[in-house]
Amino acid sequence: MFGKKWKLKRKYRGDFYKYQTSVTRKRIGFFCLLSVFIYALFTGVSLLLLPRTLNPAEMGLVKIIVFGSALIYLLVRMGKGEMFVKVCAYIYTGLLLYVVTRLNLIYPEFIKMSAATYVFTLVFVCFSIPWDPIDTVNITGLHLIAYTTLFLYSPRYMTPDVKEFFDMFYYFGAVTFLCMGFILFFIVRRKDKKMEFDNFILLKEQESRNEQINKELALAAKVNETLVPRSISTNFADISVKYIPASYMSGDYARYHFIEKDLLLFIICDVTGHGVSSALLVNRMHTEFIRLIKTETDPEVILKHLNSFIVNEFVEVGMYVSSFCGLADMKNGELTYANYGHPSQYLYNSSGPKIEQIPSRTTLLGIIEDPELDPKIEIELNKGDRLFLFTDGLIEINNKKKEEYGHGRLKAFIAANSLLSPDEFNKKLLEEINKYKSGDFDDDIFLINILIKKTGEISKEMSGSGNNSEEIS
Repeated sequence: MFGKKWKLKRKYRGDFYKYQTSVTRKRIGFFCLLSVFIYALFTGVSLLLLPRTLNPAEMGLVKIIVFGSALIYLLVRMGKGEMFVKVCAYIYTGLLLYVVTRLNLIYPEFIKMSAATYVFTLVFVCFSIPWDPIDTVNITGLHLIAYTTLFLYSPRYMTPDVKEFFDMFYYFGAVTFLCMGFILFFIVRRKDKKMEFDNFILLKEQESRNEQINKELALAAKVNETLVPRSISTNFADISVKYIPASYMSGDYARYHFIEKDLLLFIICDVTGHGVSSALLVNRMHTEFIRLIKTETDPEVILKHLNSFIVNEFVEVGMYVSSFCGLADMKNGELTYANYGHPSQYLYNSSGPKIEQIPSRTTLLGIIEDPELDPKIEIELNKGDRLFLFTDGLIEINNKKKEEYGHGRLKAFIAANSLLSPDEFNKKLLEEINKYKSGDFDDDIFLINILIKKTGEISKEMSGSGNNSEEIS
């Protein structure tokens, strides 16, 4: 364990010091601005509270603090390297101590408060910049030199009462406070440095894990995308597919299969939620669906099997699926379907023209073992008819006013663009919803557009034809 920790420290030490240098650079910039602000505030308050005027000698100090702060600020922003930044911090600390010492000499009456002033400066410097523990020794040394200089040079500026107060006893008392402050700051910085380094290692390790997870998710997303069927054109139908996942992987699933050249079986599903968990269920459903269509072609039977599969295999997961499965028999010109809790899908009937709404016949897959179904419906199919299948991510898109795109806008779009090819239709629809939406897509979107190009002669009137339909004005 110790060996592993030592390797991590060695591995990330260089990155840590680069990070610390960037933090120190920002802190020094803030330190410069704050120093000017505190100096201005202190000068203003002292002029208001104490009956004195501004000494002309102080104007030089004002220039030093302002221009010195600006210069160090610019140097730190432009300069590179840990040592350069640290040297700038040392220079600015020396500049501050020079200003503090000169102020005490210009205004000898403030010397009585000099101990508190230097202790405050030490606190201000040590906590404003993330020094290394050893740096606190040097910073304290600079303070001791500055305070000793004040003690040695102040007698020539002081009045007799101040001279009597500012004696050797007072000096050593102030030095004692500065040394106590040094001990405190050394201990604090040592603990902080260790904690900062440990936290940095944890952060880098987490970033490394996240990077690995993202790589694995990207790979999983590519695998998941292999389940998305391709657009295709045959003599009997043109099929256009569009797929937009909300995250790495989708909880939407769709598949089509030509049992014969004029017999098309298709399914579209939407797992509750989206992301990895939904994608895993999609993969299981895909395997089960491929197994089922080897022996079954009735949409109702297929969805009953899938329902039992989800109820039995995913009972403790709490995930459900809406699904629409259909069989387009282009030889006999009929569509049979089963819809378990999926949004109403649409058939554009070119001979009407009218839009037939194909509603749900029961509840979601995975809720109960044997749900009650509405009567089976068969719908007439003719040459030029279009089936438009989608998941609810399409109709639930919100605009800035939090208004859903909804079925009404979708039906109006279908009516207005019914003559476009399936590919052009899907492309134009995606352009419209991209303009309509506010922000990113919140849910997965799957679109399948099927154009019936050829059908056989219809010898009988199909029951249910025209149900749930709407004439197009």
